[in-house]
Amino acid sequence: MQDLKSNLYGNPHSGCNSSQMSTEAIEHVRFRILQHFNTTLDEYSVIFTSGCTASLKLIAESFQFSGTGKFLYHYDNHTSVVGMREIVTAQSQCIDVMNFELPDSGVSLVAFPAQSNFSGFRYPLSKITEWKEKNDSVFVLLDAAAFVSTSRLDLTKYRPDFVSLSFYKMFGYPTGLGALLVKNTSGHVLEKKYFGGGSIDVSLTSTSFHSFKKKLNQRFEDGTLPFLDIIALRHGFDAIDRIGGSFDDVASHSYKLAQLTFEGLSAYHHGNGTRVAKVYRHGDYVSSDEQGPVVNFNLVQSDGSFVGYAEVDKLAQSYDIHLRAGCFCNLGACQKFLRITDEQLMQNFKAGHVCGDSRDMINNRPTGSLRISFGLASTLRDATRFLKFIEECFVDDAVSMATTQPDEKEKEETACVLKKIFLYPIKSCGAFEVLEWPLSDRGLLHDRNWMVISPNGVCLNQKRFPKMCLIRPCIDLNAGTLTLCHADMDEQVSVSLNSETAVGGITRLKDCVGKVCGDRVSGVDCGDEAAEWLDRALDLQGLRLIHQSMDDQRTNRRLKKGDSDQSRGRA
Repeated sequence: MQDLKSNLYGNPHSGCNSSQMSTEAIEHVRFRILQHFNTTLDEYSVIFTSGCTASLKLIAESFQFSGTGKFLYHYDNHTSVVGMREIVTAQSQCIDVMNFELPDSGVSLVAFPAQSNFSGFRYPLSKITEWKEKNDSVFVLLDAAAFVSTSRLDLTKYRPDFVSLSFYKMFGYPTGLGALLVKNTSGHVLEKKYFGGGSIDVSLTSTSFHSFKKKLNQRFEDGTLPFLDIIALRHGFDAIDRIGGSFDDVASHSYKLAQLTFEGLSAYHHGNGTRVAKVYRHGDYVSSDEQGPVVNFNLVQSDGSFVGYAEVDKLAQSYDIHLRAGCFCNLGACQKFLRITDEQLMQNFKAGHVCGDSRDMINNRPTGSLRISFGLASTLRDATRFLKFIEECFVDDAVSMATTQPDEKEKEETACVLKKIFLYPIKSCGAFEVLEWPLSDRGLLHDRNWMVISPNGVCLNQKRFPKMCLIRPCIDLNAGTLTLCHADMDEQVSVSLNSETAVGGITRLKDCVGKVCGDRVSGVDCGDEAAEWLDRALDLQGLRLIHQSMDDQRTNRRLKKGDSDQSRGRA
């Protein structure tokens, strides 16, 4: 921020002083990037992209195959690499390579990950030299996005033709910025068709003629670069220098945390001896040369059945632990480790399971897993807190080995008795206790019919805003009002139970849409008075109280396709 306060950076496609300052800063960042990977501008060019995926797409669109050349990719590649086949099929035969058997002739492209983004396994980079020595017509694309987030890639020792990067994964900021590193002697196999501002020396509007820039990076960087984001990278590299170590220290530090976590998970057993965690891995975390700082796992109950990853993920959030869940855009590794066949994957898809949803179990088998990753900012406390969370929530020490069924007397003694009734009129706010209460077709009348949304339309919850529990709602059915009070505030605010009725001087309420658990929920804004009261109560700005529309409904995600039954939703 101080950099932006002290300097004026202009569009680099101009000649004024501020623009020249941007151009010089961008070129300095290119130098820093190559310096970080132990190479120079004489050896590699840095092409800025919107991310690692954009870098891969650039290669797919511009790489020129010849003869019997093929596109070879590994099963453990990211989805963005696998997606390249849909573009290159017009020029080459696409095959999924398991053993890296290379073609004997033709210009071919081999794509493989430096580190699996599923398991963290690190593939031997020595393969790059081996392949190049076997066939100099083979060009190697190294997906290094996961690897370079915690390790330094030495481009003097290993010399892939193309390297795809994501700076978000390296520094956490800026997002939407990546790069493609191209070995200068390999740039001739990339043929660009589209051109945009800044990538050409001249073009004719009336005739199909244009001439690309001579420098490789200029030729492929269309339009105005996100120069402020690029300049921010300089501060990322400076931060690494300031900690007094190097990325080698980051690699050692993060790996040891992952090793500790792996050993801790592996040591947990239920009272009957069943392992608590199934860890998906290639080896036993004996060396950071072979394993990155990642632990991929599913949890197992004492009876041997799996715990759904979505359930674990949601509970972890309440402990302020952030995990990644699903298949991590790596279906090949997911299928291999979870033993999901192509036929089963298609059956799951037909049953309604898609990438990114929360259907974690189908036919009692997991559809994905959980991943915990460590990096520069991770601490020993992070790892031990995670293991403590697993121990407290998922390790069953007192496993009953009895198989007999309870008799009738025991059933009577354990019969349920309703002692209290609590309503939660506003999602994530305090409870409203009653002795008796009418029912509606949605359950308890007015239960979870309101929500508090942010200026972005996202519903607030106690996981992120614990102070919401201090807001106490009270419903007066006779007066037709919902009144809000706060433990630390004298003032109260009331809104109507009926969205069409004015309360507290509100003469017109407006329709709006909020988002709850990923679903869009339509409702009616309860007005400025309630909104201002919420801002003061939660010490935030721009909040709105929304009353869910009576005709709005949220479909139960667990229902199968074709089911007509619906769960009429609450906010």
